[in-house]
Amino acid sequence: FIASYELIKSGLPVAATNYNFEKNEESAEFTSSTELTGVAAWFSSEQVKERSLLEFTKQQVQVEHYHYQQSGKDAHIIDSQFDQSTMIVPTKIDQQAEVETSFTAPTWDKLSMLLALMGHAKGSEKELEISTLDKTEIRQYQLSQTAEQEIETDEDVWVKTIRWERLHKNRKTVFFLDPA
Repeated sequence: FIASYELIKSGLPVAATNYNFEKNEESAEFTSSTELTGVAAWFSSEQVKERSLLEFTKQQVQVEHYHYQQSGKDAHIIDSQFDQSTMIVPTKIDQQAEVETSFTAPTWDKLSMLLALMGHAKGSEKELEISTLDKTEIRQYQLSQTAEQEIETDEDVWVKTIRWERLHKNRKTVFFLDPA
């Protein structure tokens, strides 16, 4: 699938994100690319690109590799290689020394965890916990299904979605998932 989203703040476009998911019988690649748009693009040309490589084994999806690259003034690179045989994920951040982190399956990266959430779009669960590699730490993302909500995806095109929320400290992230 291919999906494109525009972030609007106070009625003005500030960023656009494009997602692309491609799979074959044994593996998949999930990518995202985010860039500033509108007035924000006048002041910065920063971009964020992410790439998750996934493998299908024993009826499971496993993350093999995650790459994050931010360009511009705050350039930043994260590269993580998931070793399913040792259950260790070595991660290199910028020019720092590699850090090894133990994990249990299933553990997702910050991009592919969206796929894990999408996999529950039709489900009856109201609460979900997703183990996610966040830089060099495994974090438990707690998500709650809060409502069904119609949203406008294009001018005069409305979709009935399931609304999920992740509360973390003083921040709330909201996901609207189309069960279709």
